[in-house]
Amino acid sequence: MAEKTFTTPDAAGIVGRAFFFVIIRADDPSERIIGDIGINTLDPAPSVGFVIHPEFWGRGDAKEAVAAVVRAWWGLPRKGDPDIQIRKLFAACNMANEGRIRVLSKNGFRVYMKWRGMWWL
Repeated sequence: MAEKTFTTPDAAGIVGRAFFFVIIRADDPSERIIGDIGINTLDPAPSVGFVIHPEFWGRGDAKEAVAAVVRAWWGLPRKGDPDIQIRKLFAACNMANEGRIRVLSKNGFRVYMKWRGMWWL
C-alpha cells in the first residue's frame, strides 16, 4: 500500500479552508475512533462530509457529529471581502443512502438539486 506524508508546503493550500475531526463516543473509555467528519471549504462551495463505522450506524452518532460541526462552522469568524457572504453549506449524498439523507435532513439540510445519481443538499 502506498503511503504519503504531507509536508508543510503540501498543506499550505488547504490550511484554514478545511476542517476535519475524528468521531469518538463520549461514553467510550477506550476512545475508539468510530468515524470522521469535516467541512471542506474549497470551491465551488463549502460542503460537509462524514463517515461512520457500520457497527455504529443507527445510534445517533452521525446526527450528533453533523450538528456539532455545522454549529462550529457557522460560529467561525469570516475573513476576506466582507461583501462576500457564505450563506449555504452543502453535502453530497448518493440517492440510495437513506441513512445519510436522514442524518442530513435532521440537521436542517434540504435537497438543493439532483445530479448524476447524487442528492446535493
